[in-house]
Amino acid sequence: MKFHASKLLRLSAMGGTGLALAQSLHAATILSGTGLANNTAVPAAHGSNAPGTPDIAVNWSDVGPAVGWESYNAWPGGGQVYQLDAPGSGYLGTTTYNIALTPSSATIAVVLTSIDLNDWVGPTTVSLQNTTLNWSVTGSVSGLLGSGTGLVVSNGTVQALNFGLQGAGGETLTLALTPTGGSGSYFAVDNLSFDQVTVPEPSAAILAATGLGALALRRRRK
Repeated sequence: MKFHASKLLRLSAMGGTGLALAQSLHAATILSGTGLANNTAVPAAHGSNAPGTPDIAVNWSDVGPAVGWESYNAWPGGGQVYQLDAPGSGYLGTTTYNIALTPSSATIAVVLTSIDLNDWVGPTTVSLQNTTLNWSVTGSVSGLLGSGTGLVVSNGTVQALNFGLQGAGGETLTLALTPTGGSGSYFAVDNLSFDQVTVPEPSAAILAATGLGALALRRRRK
């Protein structure tokens, strides 16, 4: 286990192997690929129910004609990472790599904090050195919470993609990454950081709001 200092989160109004805990007001999970075998498929449930987020299930999947999520243990500048494996012809925007975070009940909400993007090709194949991608974070209830298009990750760099997004209670948040250009299998992500918070059940929240409204009305009548 390794520990990372917490960063302040900017939250929206609504919203295990290789696990590390972040010290914060709520213990966050940071997935770094530690412990996975090299050049093997990332298990679909990797990172589920981690000690810092015991009520969050994780699902790794890809949609499209690609090899999929793959672990890599000696990535230059990143060490152990999650490689977005793709055909040798390069990233063509035909495959979307998804990570879905699902809370166990309506009283738990997912907080998606950040992820690191890492491109490495080397000094050759100049035209394919940088990776471009589109990304989105979607809630199963709230819809689109955040997105970006044409993001460029330069060869040999690590770039943090900060979200600070919170879903509604019981809502699945899905991070989707679609590389649209670059050399296939030379792009990876690392340090997927997320958290969980406890929220009132919808019925309780409605009752509380109704009670406050009634109290305000009585005060106005006095």
